Amino acid sequence: MELNRPSGLLASAFAAIFLTIVLGSTASAAVRERAYAFNGTDGTGYSAGLRLDATGNLWGTSLFGGAYGRGDVFELSSDAKGLVTWTVLYSFTNGNDGGYPVDDNGPTADSAGNLYGTTTGGGAYGGGTVFKLTSSPNGWQESVLYSFTCGSDGCFPQAGVVFDAAGNLYGTTWGGGPGGSGYGTVFELSPDSSGHWTETTLHVFTGGSDGAGSSAGLIFDRSGNLYGTTYAGGSGSCDFGSFYGCGVVFKLVHTRSGWKERVLHSFTGGRDGASPFDRLVFDPSGNLYGTAANGGHPSCGCGVVFRLTASKSFGGQWSQTVLHTFTGGSDGAFPIGGVIFDAKGNLYGAASAGGKGSCVGTACGTVFSLVPNHHGGWSFDVLYSFAGKGDGGQPFGVVLGRSVKLYGTAGQGGYFGGNCASSNGCGVVFELTTTLGPNWLNEK
Repeated sequence: MELNRPSGLLASAFAAIFLTIVLGSTASAAVRERAYAFNGTDGTGYSAGLRLDATGNLWGTSLFGGAYGRGDVFELSSDAKGLVTWTVLYSFTNGNDGGYPVDDNGPTADSAGNLYGTTTGGGAYGGGTVFKLTSSPNGWQESVLYSFTCGSDGCFPQAGVVFDAAGNLYGTTWGGGPGGSGYGTVFELSPDSSGHWTETTLHVFTGGSDGAGSSAGLIFDRSGNLYGTTYAGGSGSCDFGSFYGCGVVFKLVHTRSGWKERVLHSFTGGRDGASPFDRLVFDPSGNLYGTAANGGHPSCGCGVVFRLTASKSFGGQWSQTVLHTFTGGSDGAFPIGGVIFDAKGNLYGAASAGGKGSCVGTACGTVFSLVPNHHGGWSFDVLYSFAGKGDGGQPFGVVLGRSVKLYGTAGQGGYFGGNCASSNGCGVVFELTTTLGPNWLNEK
């Protein structure tokens, strides 16, 4: 089964519609959800992650939001009383400035508070951009750092960018490559003293064993190596039309002769999963964790949560362990947005379908936790099951907030009618809170 990212519809000021809902789920504690709904003029299509800053503000992108319906960058903040202020920082036109931003982890910030991200469309050549937003007395100003040509540099980036210690930016593209190969790239952008940025292609995916079509952001290890995933390619037998293979987890090592790719795991489409969309995360021991949106259950193919562990022998080979296989029932289906850790080593994530609600074409998804147990395994718990109404539906990942909260975005539900052109609803930014139960965040 192939999974496409949940899509929304259109998108400048916040609609100030919010609901508070308490659902009894399979979790050991009641979970209170507050959903910030959008009305079709301020945003929709939230197939993207969020970033939480040190002061508790949320930053994100809307795929189709903004004044021109081509996407926006927003901030969601609150005061001491919890009152919400929604601010659109920039609306894309899909011209030279770019259009349709997609970021799996929210905009990246530098030490001066400037924001960086990618758009999957627009730019000088129509292949997407890497952009920078700078705050000024006249509002936030956008500058394009690079426009993809759809040649050897790649095109259509579908994830954000990450800084190294020297101030260089790194990211992936879904397509492009030499000779129109179309399988995507890994790139670096380096600034000079005048503020000009130079693009370097670090790896071109061939669509074979090395992978194809990355929509995931990159992460660094302590040695400066890069890690990511591709949706297709590898040694598996999945067929996604123009892309073949079930996806890979890869590592790029910086050597004297350039960056060299190593495949850590090639998904088979069976019980190990298929189609990893999103960025990975390390634990303190150097193990990698992530989600594969498909594969797993033999009759469902509804995805898995997995761990990769490096062997200290056998040349450092990596072995995969499946922590949870989704059944498509109350536990959810098609996990997307990756997973995150809390301070005690528990994992959290979202499944874009399954659960108890009824959304267009599928159930509405869940937010889940995985807690290490005394038997060396992981205990799975559904924290919230979306209804597809005011609370939203089809969530895309979560981010860990303060005061025992999880935040995320959902592409369906929320507001219906008015300027919302979608009969599915315009989507929400949601907040989950509880102070009960042993399996919730840091509470004991």
